Amino acid sequence: AQQDKSTQSEVRSVDSVKQRYTKTIGKETGKFNKFYISLKYQNKSGWNENNYLEEAERLYEEECNKPFNFLSCVLILHKHPKFDPMVNNCNNSDANNQSNRINNIRPPQGAAIQRPIGTKKAKIVQYLNESGVVIGQSSKDYSVRTLCLTSGSPFL
Repeated sequence: AQQDKSTQSEVRSVDSVKQRYTKTIGKETGKFNKFYISLKYQNKSGWNENNYLEEAERLYEEECNKPFNFLSCVLILHKHPKFDPMVNNCNNSDANNQSNRINNIRPPQGAAIQRPIGTKKAKIVQYLNESGVVIGQSSKDYSVRTLCLTSGSPFL
Protein backbone atom coordinates (compact mmCIF):
# COMPACT_ATOMS: atom_id res chain seq x y z
CA ALA A 1 0.00 0.00 0.00
CA GLN A 2 2.93 2.34 0.72
CA GLN A 3 4.31 1.82 -2.80
CA ASP A 4 0.94 2.76 -4.35
CA LYS A 5 1.01 6.13 -2.58
CA SER A 6 4.51 6.94 -3.85
CA THR A 7 3.63 6.15 -7.47
CA GLN A 8 0.42 8.17 -7.23
CA SER A 9 2.26 11.21 -5.86
CA GLU A 10 4.69 11.14 -8.82
CA VAL A 11 1.90 11.30 -11.40
CA ARG A 12 0.89 14.86 -12.25
CA SER A 13 -2.15 16.05 -14.12
CA VAL A 14 -1.77 18.03 -17.35
CA ASP A 15 -2.92 21.21 -15.60
CA SER A 16 -0.39 20.66 -12.83
CA VAL A 17 2.46 20.29 -15.31
CA LYS A 18 1.37 23.39 -17.26
CA GLN A 19 1.14 25.41 -14.07
CA ARG A 20 4.57 24.25 -12.89
CA TYR A 21 6.10 25.19 -16.23
CA THR A 22 4.38 28.60 -16.32
CA LYS A 23 5.14 29.58 -12.74
CA THR A 24 8.58 28.08 -12.24
CA ILE A 25 10.36 26.24 -15.04
CA GLY A 26 9.60 28.75 -17.82
CA LYS A 27 10.71 31.77 -15.79
CA GLU A 28 13.89 30.15 -14.49
CA THR A 29 14.92 28.74 -17.87
CA GLY A 30 14.25 32.17 -19.41
CA LYS A 31 16.69 33.77 -16.97
CA PHE A 32 19.21 31.01 -17.66
CA ASN A 33 18.82 31.45 -21.43
CA LYS A 34 19.64 35.15 -21.06
CA PHE A 35 23.11 34.20 -19.82
CA TYR A 36 23.44 31.31 -22.27
CA ILE A 37 22.63 33.53 -25.27
CA SER A 38 25.10 36.24 -24.23
CA LEU A 39 27.83 33.61 -23.92
CA LYS A 40 27.00 31.97 -27.26
CA TYR A 41 27.16 35.34 -29.05
CA GLN A 42 30.67 35.84 -27.64
CA ASN A 43 31.67 32.70 -29.59
CA LYS A 44 34.61 31.81 -27.35
CA SER A 45 37.42 29.88 -29.01
CA GLY A 46 37.84 26.29 -27.85
CA TRP A 47 34.55 26.19 -25.96
CA ASN A 48 32.08 23.37 -26.43
CA GLU A 49 28.42 23.20 -25.42
CA ASN A 50 29.25 22.02 -21.90
CA ASN A 51 31.47 25.06 -21.30
CA TYR A 52 28.64 27.40 -22.28
CA LEU A 53 26.14 25.58 -20.06
CA GLU A 54 28.49 25.54 -17.05
CA GLU A 55 29.35 29.22 -17.40
CA ALA A 56 25.67 30.14 -17.83
CA GLU A 57 24.90 28.18 -14.65
CA ARG A 58 27.64 30.05 -12.80
CA LEU A 59 26.36 33.44 -14.00
CA TYR A 60 22.78 32.48 -13.07
CA GLU A 61 23.84 31.47 -9.57
CA GLU A 62 25.88 34.66 -9.20
CA GLU A 63 22.99 36.96 -10.16
CA CYS A 64 20.05 35.07 -8.66
CA ASN A 65 21.84 33.90 -5.48
CA LYS A 66 20.56 30.34 -5.92
CA PRO A 67 21.63 27.33 -7.97
CA PHE A 68 19.96 26.60 -11.30
CA ASN A 69 17.90 23.42 -10.81
CA PHE A 70 16.43 22.99 -14.28
CA LEU A 71 19.44 22.08 -16.44
CA SER A 72 17.77 18.79 -17.40
CA CYS A 73 14.76 20.79 -18.62
CA VAL A 74 17.00 23.16 -20.61
CA LEU A 75 18.74 20.24 -22.33
CA ILE A 76 15.36 18.87 -23.43
CA LEU A 77 13.86 22.23 -24.41
CA HIS A 78 16.86 23.35 -26.49
CA LYS A 79 16.31 20.38 -28.82
CA HIS A 80 12.97 21.86 -29.94
CA PRO A 81 12.91 24.86 -32.32
CA LYS A 82 10.16 26.61 -30.34
CA PHE A 83 12.41 26.80 -27.27
CA ASP A 84 15.76 27.22 -29.03
CA PRO A 85 17.29 30.33 -27.44
CA MET A 86 19.35 31.04 -30.54
CA VAL A 87 16.22 31.72 -32.63
CA ASN A 88 15.09 35.31 -32.04
CA ASN A 89 11.59 36.63 -32.65
CA CYS A 90 11.42 40.16 -33.98
CA ASN A 91 9.15 42.44 -31.97
CA ASN A 92 6.74 43.12 -34.81
CA SER A 93 2.98 43.06 -34.48
CA ASP A 94 2.96 39.70 -36.29
CA ALA A 95 5.47 37.86 -34.08
CA ASN A 96 4.13 34.43 -35.03
CA ASN A 97 4.95 34.94 -38.72
CA GLN A 98 7.74 32.54 -39.73
CA SER A 99 9.39 35.21 -41.90
CA ASN A 100 10.11 37.22 -38.75
CA ARG A 101 12.28 34.49 -37.24
CA ILE A 102 16.03 34.94 -37.46
CA ASN A 103 18.45 32.09 -36.82
CA ASN A 104 22.03 33.18 -36.33
CA ILE A 105 23.57 29.82 -35.45
CA ARG A 106 22.29 27.12 -37.78
CA PRO A 107 20.25 26.88 -40.98
CA PRO A 108 16.49 26.38 -40.67
CA GLN A 109 15.11 22.87 -40.42
CA GLY A 110 14.77 21.22 -43.80
CA ALA A 111 17.18 23.62 -45.52
CA ALA A 112 19.22 20.73 -46.92
CA ILE A 113 16.18 18.99 -48.40
CA GLN A 114 15.87 19.57 -52.14
CA ARG A 115 12.37 20.05 -53.47
CA PRO A 116 11.34 17.27 -55.89
CA ILE A 117 10.37 17.94 -59.49
CA GLY A 118 6.66 18.55 -59.99
CA THR A 119 4.29 16.22 -61.84
CA LYS A 120 3.70 18.59 -64.76
CA LYS A 121 7.40 19.24 -65.28
CA ALA A 122 8.19 15.51 -64.99
CA LYS A 123 5.65 14.74 -67.76
CA ILE A 124 7.13 17.44 -69.98
CA VAL A 125 10.69 16.20 -69.42
CA GLN A 126 9.55 12.65 -70.21
CA TYR A 127 7.79 13.86 -73.37
CA LEU A 128 10.86 15.80 -74.48
CA ASN A 129 13.15 12.82 -73.84
CA GLU A 130 10.83 10.57 -75.86
CA SER A 131 10.72 13.17 -78.66
CA GLY A 132 14.50 13.13 -78.90
CA VAL A 133 14.99 16.68 -77.58
CA VAL A 134 18.24 16.83 -75.64
CA ILE A 135 17.75 18.65 -72.35
CA GLY A 136 20.89 17.70 -70.42
CA GLN A 137 21.49 18.18 -66.72
CA SER A 138 20.25 21.76 -66.67
CA SER A 139 16.60 20.77 -67.14
CA LYS A 140 16.01 21.67 -63.49
CA ASP A 141 16.88 25.27 -64.27
CA TYR A 142 14.30 25.70 -67.02
CA SER A 143 10.78 26.66 -66.22
CA VAL A 144 7.95 24.49 -67.51
CA ARG A 145 6.83 27.27 -69.84
CA THR A 146 10.30 27.62 -71.39
CA LEU A 147 10.55 23.87 -71.97
CA CYS A 148 7.15 23.79 -73.65
CA LEU A 149 7.77 26.83 -75.85
CA THR A 150 11.20 25.73 -77.08
CA SER A 151 10.11 22.20 -77.95
CA GLY A 152 6.66 22.80 -79.41
CA SER A 153 5.21 20.66 -76.65
CA PRO A 154 1.43 20.12 -76.65
CA PHE A 155 1.30 20.80 -72.89
CA LEU A 156 0.67 24.54 -73.24
